[in-house]
Amino acid sequence: MDVAKQQELIRIISEGLVENIEATRAEVVGVFTLLGDLAFHKISYQADGEWRSDSKLPEAIRGAVAELKREMYAVGSGTWLSMQISVLNGDVSTTFEYDEMPQVVESITSHLGIELRRYPRARVPQWMLEELDESWSPDREPDSRNETRDLSRIQGPSSGYLPKMPREEAEASARGYLPEEDGYIYLKISHEYVSERDVLESFLEVDGDCYEVRKVCYFPNGSADWASLASDGAYVQLSEEPVVYESRSAESAPRCVEILPEEFQAEWLHVTGLH
Repeated sequence: MDVAKQQELIRIISEGLVENIEATRAEVVGVFTLLGDLAFHKISYQADGEWRSDSKLPEAIRGAVAELKREMYAVGSGTWLSMQISVLNGDVSTTFEYDEMPQVVESITSHLGIELRRYPRARVPQWMLEELDESWSPDREPDSRNETRDLSRIQGPSSGYLPKMPREEAEASARGYLPEEDGYIYLKISHEYVSERDVLESFLEVDGDCYEVRKVCYFPNGSADWASLASDGAYVQLSEEPVVYESRSAESAPRCVEILPEEFQAEWLHVTGLH
Protein backbone atom coordinates (compact mmCIF):
# COMPACT_ATOMS: atom_id res chain seq x y z
CA MET A 1 0.00 0.00 0.00
CA ASP A 2 0.92 3.67 -0.20
CA VAL A 3 3.20 4.25 2.81
CA ALA A 4 2.07 7.85 3.10
CA LYS A 5 -1.56 6.76 3.29
CA GLN A 6 -0.72 4.13 5.91
CA GLN A 7 1.00 6.76 8.04
CA GLU A 8 -1.95 9.11 7.66
CA LEU A 9 -4.43 6.44 8.82
CA ILE A 10 -2.21 5.57 11.80
CA ARG A 11 -2.04 9.29 12.65
CA ILE A 12 -5.86 9.54 12.57
CA ILE A 13 -6.19 6.51 14.85
CA SER A 14 -3.49 7.54 17.33
CA GLU A 15 -4.69 11.13 17.63
CA GLY A 16 -8.26 9.93 17.95
CA LEU A 17 -7.32 7.61 20.83
CA VAL A 18 -5.65 10.44 22.73
CA GLU A 19 -8.54 12.85 22.13
CA ASN A 20 -11.04 10.17 23.15
CA ILE A 21 -9.68 9.86 26.70
CA GLU A 22 -8.99 13.59 27.01
CA ALA A 23 -5.63 13.00 28.62
CA THR A 24 -2.82 14.10 26.33
CA ARG A 25 -0.01 13.05 28.71
CA ALA A 26 -1.34 9.56 29.39
CA GLU A 27 -0.03 6.43 27.71
CA VAL A 28 -2.78 5.02 25.50
CA VAL A 29 -2.92 1.52 24.01
CA GLY A 30 -5.55 0.50 21.49
CA VAL A 31 -5.91 -3.14 20.43
CA PHE A 32 -8.12 -3.83 17.41
CA THR A 33 -9.18 -7.21 16.04
CA LEU A 34 -10.90 -7.48 12.65
CA LEU A 35 -11.60 -11.02 11.47
CA GLY A 36 -14.20 -11.65 8.78
CA ASP A 37 -17.23 -9.76 10.05
CA LEU A 38 -16.04 -9.71 13.66
CA ALA A 39 -14.80 -6.42 15.09
CA PHE A 40 -13.40 -5.98 18.61
CA HIS A 41 -11.44 -3.28 20.33
CA LYS A 42 -9.89 -2.66 23.73
CA ILE A 43 -8.61 0.73 24.79
CA SER A 44 -6.41 1.08 27.87
CA TYR A 45 -4.65 4.14 29.22
CA GLN A 46 -2.36 4.93 32.13
CA ALA A 47 -3.25 7.94 34.22
CA ASP A 48 -2.25 8.86 37.77
CA GLY A 49 -0.07 5.76 37.95
CA GLU A 50 -2.78 3.22 37.17
CA TRP A 51 -4.20 1.56 34.08
CA ARG A 52 -7.82 2.16 33.15
CA SER A 53 -10.05 1.06 30.29
CA ASP A 54 -12.44 2.91 28.00
CA SER A 55 -15.06 1.21 25.84
CA LYS A 56 -15.91 4.24 23.70
CA LEU A 57 -14.62 4.34 20.13
CA PRO A 58 -15.35 7.32 17.85
CA GLU A 59 -16.72 6.61 14.37
CA ALA A 60 -13.66 8.21 12.74
CA ILE A 61 -11.36 5.68 14.41
CA ARG A 62 -13.57 2.74 13.38
CA GLY A 63 -13.44 3.81 9.75
CA ALA A 64 -9.69 4.42 9.79
CA VAL A 65 -8.98 1.01 11.38
CA ALA A 66 -11.10 -0.81 8.78
CA GLU A 67 -9.50 1.14 5.94
CA LEU A 68 -6.00 0.42 7.26
CA LYS A 69 -6.72 -3.31 7.28
CA ARG A 70 -7.98 -3.17 3.67
CA GLU A 71 -5.08 -1.04 2.47
CA MET A 72 -2.46 -3.27 4.06
CA TYR A 73 -3.61 -6.35 2.15
CA ALA A 74 -0.79 -7.91 0.13
CA VAL A 75 -1.38 -10.56 -2.51
CA GLY A 76 -0.44 -13.96 -1.12
CA SER A 77 0.14 -12.65 2.41
CA GLY A 78 -3.32 -11.52 3.40
CA THR A 79 -3.58 -8.72 5.96
CA TRP A 80 -3.38 -8.36 9.71
CA LEU A 81 -5.92 -9.90 12.08
CA SER A 82 -5.05 -7.82 15.13
CA MET A 83 -3.31 -4.48 15.53
CA GLN A 84 -1.95 -2.64 18.56
CA ILE A 85 -1.24 1.08 18.56
CA SER A 86 0.50 2.69 21.53
CA VAL A 87 0.85 6.44 22.08
CA LEU A 88 3.08 8.05 24.71
CA ASN A 89 4.11 11.71 24.72
CA GLY A 90 3.37 11.98 21.01
CA ASP A 91 5.42 8.91 20.06
CA VAL A 92 3.45 6.22 18.24
CA SER A 93 4.34 2.55 17.94
CA THR A 94 2.41 -0.15 16.10
CA THR A 95 2.33 -3.94 16.07
CA PHE A 96 0.47 -5.99 13.45
CA GLU A 97 -0.35 -9.66 14.01
CA TYR A 98 -0.96 -11.63 10.81
CA ASP A 99 -0.89 -15.26 11.92
CA GLU A 100 -1.68 -15.69 15.63
CA MET A 101 -5.20 -16.60 16.74
CA PRO A 102 -7.02 -13.51 18.08
CA GLN A 103 -7.85 -13.64 21.79
CA VAL A 104 -11.60 -13.01 21.69
CA VAL A 105 -14.53 -14.60 23.51
CA GLU A 106 -16.74 -14.97 20.43
CA SER A 107 -16.73 -18.06 18.21
CA ILE A 108 -14.64 -17.26 15.15
CA THR A 109 -15.23 -20.40 13.06
CA SER A 110 -17.91 -18.95 10.78
CA HIS A 111 -15.80 -15.83 10.14
CA LEU A 112 -12.59 -17.51 9.06
CA GLY A 113 -13.95 -18.41 5.62
CA ILE A 114 -15.08 -14.80 5.13
CA GLU A 115 -11.62 -13.55 6.09
CA LEU A 116 -9.81 -15.92 3.71
CA ARG A 117 -12.12 -15.22 0.77
CA ARG A 118 -11.87 -11.49 1.36
CA TYR A 119 -8.09 -11.54 1.89
CA PRO A 120 -6.65 -14.70 0.25
CA ARG A 121 -3.40 -16.15 1.62
CA ALA A 122 -0.83 -18.43 0.04
CA ARG A 123 -0.12 -19.98 3.45
CA VAL A 124 -2.98 -20.52 5.91
CA PRO A 125 -1.97 -20.93 9.60
CA GLN A 126 -2.62 -24.38 11.01
CA TRP A 127 -5.04 -23.08 13.66
CA MET A 128 -7.21 -21.59 10.91
CA LEU A 129 -7.33 -24.90 9.06
CA GLU A 130 -8.33 -26.67 12.27
CA GLU A 131 -11.05 -24.12 13.08
CA LEU A 132 -12.55 -23.92 9.59
CA ASP A 133 -15.86 -25.63 9.00
CA GLU A 134 -15.53 -28.82 6.90
CA SER A 135 -17.87 -27.35 4.27
CA TRP A 136 -15.60 -24.36 3.69
CA SER A 137 -14.15 -23.86 0.24
CA PRO A 138 -12.09 -20.91 -1.03
CA ASP A 139 -14.40 -20.73 -4.06
CA ARG A 140 -17.62 -20.54 -2.01
CA GLU A 141 -19.41 -17.24 -1.51
CA PRO A 142 -16.80 -14.84 -2.94
CA ASP A 143 -16.48 -11.67 -0.89
CA SER A 144 -15.02 -8.43 -2.23
CA ARG A 145 -12.55 -6.50 -0.07
CA ASN A 146 -13.97 -3.23 -1.39
CA GLU A 147 -17.60 -3.90 -0.47
CA THR A 148 -19.23 -3.60 2.94
CA ARG A 149 -21.14 -6.77 3.76
CA ASP A 150 -24.89 -6.13 3.35
CA LEU A 151 -26.73 -7.90 6.14
CA SER A 152 -29.93 -9.66 5.13
CA ARG A 153 -33.24 -8.83 6.77
CA ILE A 154 -33.76 -12.56 7.09
CA GLN A 155 -30.45 -13.46 8.69
CA GLY A 156 -30.08 -10.43 10.93
CA PRO A 157 -26.67 -9.13 11.98
CA SER A 158 -23.48 -11.03 12.55
CA SER A 159 -21.46 -10.85 15.73
CA GLY A 160 -19.35 -7.72 15.75
CA TYR A 161 -21.82 -5.85 13.56
CA LEU A 162 -21.27 -2.09 13.39
CA PRO A 163 -23.87 0.70 12.92
CA LYS A 164 -24.89 1.45 9.32
CA MET A 165 -26.22 5.03 9.26
CA PRO A 166 -24.43 8.11 10.66
CA ARG A 167 -26.12 9.18 13.90
CA GLU A 168 -26.85 12.71 12.70
CA GLU A 169 -28.62 11.37 9.59
CA ALA A 170 -30.55 8.82 11.67
CA GLU A 171 -31.76 11.46 14.13
CA ALA A 172 -32.88 13.73 11.30
CA SER A 173 -34.76 10.90 9.55
CA ALA A 174 -36.44 9.82 12.80
CA ARG A 175 -37.66 13.27 13.79
CA GLY A 176 -41.43 13.23 14.37
CA TYR A 177 -41.68 9.44 14.01
CA LEU A 178 -44.89 7.83 15.32
CA PRO A 179 -45.77 4.09 15.37
CA GLU A 180 -48.35 2.83 12.89
CA GLU A 181 -50.38 1.21 15.69
CA ASP A 182 -51.56 2.55 19.04
CA GLY A 183 -50.36 1.18 22.34
CA TYR A 184 -46.66 0.83 21.53
CA ILE A 185 -44.16 1.84 24.21
CA TYR A 186 -40.43 2.44 23.87
CA LEU A 187 -37.83 1.62 26.50
CA LYS A 188 -34.13 2.15 27.10
CA ILE A 189 -32.51 -0.39 29.43
CA SER A 190 -28.94 0.03 30.67
CA HIS A 191 -26.88 -2.21 32.90
CA GLU A 192 -23.21 -2.81 33.65
CA TYR A 193 -21.27 -6.01 33.26
CA VAL A 194 -20.21 -6.96 36.75
CA SER A 195 -16.74 -8.02 35.66
CA GLU A 196 -15.95 -5.10 33.36
CA ARG A 197 -18.18 -2.28 34.61
CA ASP A 198 -18.95 -1.47 30.98
CA VAL A 199 -22.45 -0.47 29.99
CA LEU A 200 -24.72 -2.60 27.81
CA GLU A 201 -27.62 -0.58 26.37
CA SER A 202 -30.82 -1.99 24.84
CA PHE A 203 -33.64 -0.09 23.12
CA LEU A 204 -37.01 -1.87 22.83
CA GLU A 205 -40.19 -1.33 20.85
CA VAL A 206 -42.98 -3.17 22.71
CA ASP A 207 -46.60 -3.55 21.56
CA GLY A 208 -49.73 -3.27 23.69
CA ASP A 209 -49.59 -6.97 24.62
CA CYS A 210 -46.00 -6.64 25.93
CA TYR A 211 -44.43 -8.39 22.93
CA GLU A 212 -41.10 -7.15 21.62
CA VAL A 213 -41.45 -5.88 18.05
CA ARG A 214 -37.98 -4.44 17.46
CA LYS A 215 -34.81 -4.29 19.54
CA VAL A 216 -31.41 -2.60 19.29
CA CYS A 217 -28.43 -3.38 21.55
CA TYR A 218 -25.03 -1.75 21.99
CA PHE A 219 -22.21 -3.83 23.51
CA PRO A 220 -19.14 -2.67 25.48
CA ASN A 221 -16.81 -3.80 22.67
CA GLY A 222 -18.35 -1.18 20.37
CA SER A 223 -20.44 -3.56 18.27
CA ALA A 224 -24.22 -3.59 17.96
CA ASP A 225 -27.06 -6.05 17.43
CA TRP A 226 -30.68 -5.84 16.35
CA ALA A 227 -33.74 -8.01 15.96
CA SER A 228 -37.27 -7.59 14.65
CA LEU A 229 -40.29 -9.59 13.62
CA ALA A 230 -39.32 -8.93 10.01
CA SER A 231 -35.98 -10.69 10.48
CA ASP A 232 -36.76 -13.39 13.05
CA GLY A 233 -40.41 -14.15 12.32
CA ALA A 234 -41.20 -14.92 15.96
CA TYR A 235 -42.52 -12.97 18.92
CA VAL A 236 -40.70 -12.50 22.20
CA GLN A 237 -43.03 -11.74 25.09
CA LEU A 238 -41.85 -10.02 28.23
CA SER A 239 -42.52 -12.12 31.32
CA GLU A 240 -44.21 -9.18 33.01
CA GLU A 241 -45.44 -5.80 31.92
CA PRO A 242 -42.30 -3.64 31.89
CA VAL A 243 -41.83 -1.35 34.83
CA VAL A 244 -40.11 1.97 34.19
CA TYR A 245 -37.83 3.00 37.03
CA GLU A 246 -34.56 4.69 37.90
CA SER A 247 -32.31 2.60 40.14
CA ARG A 248 -30.02 4.59 42.40
CA SER A 249 -29.50 2.10 45.21
CA ALA A 250 -27.07 -0.24 43.45
CA GLU A 251 -24.35 0.87 41.07
CA SER A 252 -24.70 -2.13 38.76
CA ALA A 253 -28.51 -2.49 38.86
CA PRO A 254 -30.33 -2.19 35.50
CA ARG A 255 -31.91 1.14 34.70
CA CYS A 256 -35.05 1.31 32.57
CA VAL A 257 -36.63 4.51 31.27
CA GLU A 258 -39.41 5.14 28.79
CA ILE A 259 -38.29 7.10 25.72
CA LEU A 260 -40.02 8.79 22.81
CA PRO A 261 -40.82 6.84 19.61
CA GLU A 262 -38.48 9.06 17.60
CA GLU A 263 -35.63 8.35 20.05
CA PHE A 264 -36.02 4.61 19.45
CA GLN A 265 -36.36 5.11 15.69
CA ALA A 266 -33.11 7.10 15.62
CA GLU A 267 -31.26 4.20 17.28
CA TRP A 268 -32.92 1.70 14.91
CA LEU A 269 -31.88 3.65 11.81
CA HIS A 270 -28.39 4.24 13.19
CA VAL A 271 -27.77 0.51 13.72
CA THR A 272 -29.70 -1.07 10.84
CA GLY A 273 -30.03 1.60 8.15
CA LEU A 274 -33.48 0.08 7.49
CA HIS A 275 -36.43 2.46 7.15
